[in-house]
Amino acid sequence: MPRKLTITTRLNDDARTTREVRRQIKEHMQFFKGKRVHIEIGPPSRSLDANAYYHGVIITNIHAAIISAGLGPVSHDALHAFFRDKYLPATVEQVFGEDKVMRPSTAKLNSTDFHYYVESIKTDEIVRQLDVHFPPPEGTLERYSLSEAQ
Repeated sequence: MPRKLTITTRLNDDARTTREVRRQIKEHMQFFKGKRVHIEIGPPSRSLDANAYYHGVIITNIHAAIISAGLGPVSHDALHAFFRDKYLPATVEQVFGEDKVMRPSTAKLNSTDFHYYVESIKTDEIVRQLDVHFPPPEGTLERYSLSEAQ
């Protein structure tokens, strides 16, 4: 059985993608003739590189500033949970008649929402008071800071 095909692409003003992308999709669909397939169209989720920048730079630098200011100890996971709960709204679902609070997940954010989430943390009042500085993303992440919020 062939593996699934995942393509992230930009649509033009006519809501079409490039001829090459259409060719790849058509070619891959040949493997699934007569079978059910799952097609999902929407904004891409945050990239692994963006997630690495978030955990490796944003949360790590805040953590270091907290320790330097003598405000720790605090774990990396606790900082992540603090900002997640502050900037991503929880939802409530009914399960067998009881309210269940569903915590948000940064893994489910699309690239634009993830960008705004990271920017919210970088400009958070507490973070600003700690005078935390963040280097800009490098390599493929340079595009993250410039284009993913479009």
